[in-house]
Amino acid sequence: MNLPIYFKKYGRYPSKCYWYNENDVFRHLCLIFAEANKKLIKDDYDLFVNDASETTVCAALMHCLKTKLYMTPFNKYKVDIEYNRNFDRIKQIYSHDGLRTINCDLIVHSRGHSIWQDNLISIEMKKEYRHEDEKQLDRERLRALTRASYNNAWIFDGTELPKYVCRYILGIYYEIKQKDMLIEYYQKGNLIKTYSFPWRKQ
Repeated sequence: MNLPIYFKKYGRYPSKCYWYNENDVFRHLCLIFAEANKKLIKDDYDLFVNDASETTVCAALMHCLKTKLYMTPFNKYKVDIEYNRNFDRIKQIYSHDGLRTINCDLIVHSRGHSIWQDNLISIEMKKEYRHEDEKQLDRERLRALTRASYNNAWIFDGTELPKYVCRYILGIYYEIKQKDMLIEYYQKGNLIKTYSFPWRKQ
């Protein structure tokens, strides 16, 4: 796996307090996810062929992400599915339509132990046949989760975690289709990249 430019240039990784705003860290997390996804398709191909549930696929992806995170600066972060806590509180976001309690399909985070950068990756997974309204809600959730805050209600200062969850470095929308998967990357509340990746063998 190629190391980000920052690491190559300075021989070290930036401090956690800079991770959210460092594009090299964002790109590194994208690369880690892409490698984990390839491993998922290779190791658990039958889950896609047999149309296994989203939760089952997320659980398999969780193990692949753990493997790919191991030899990186993110190796102490946890990978959880259906996680509903914000440290000792219920996980909530503030978006354009108000306050909402959420369970993320899959996240990489410190479980509240790293105030400098608690949240790394949030993944929302959907099957192609799910209702379009559900898909759009996932996308809106990823926009909210990757924002620095909501209407500046909380400003990062390295002393406390936000009341409403935010500051994920990378948000991923993951839609499983008949022959491929649609993947969208979100950063700082914005859609950054969309691409399709084939999973079905020819």
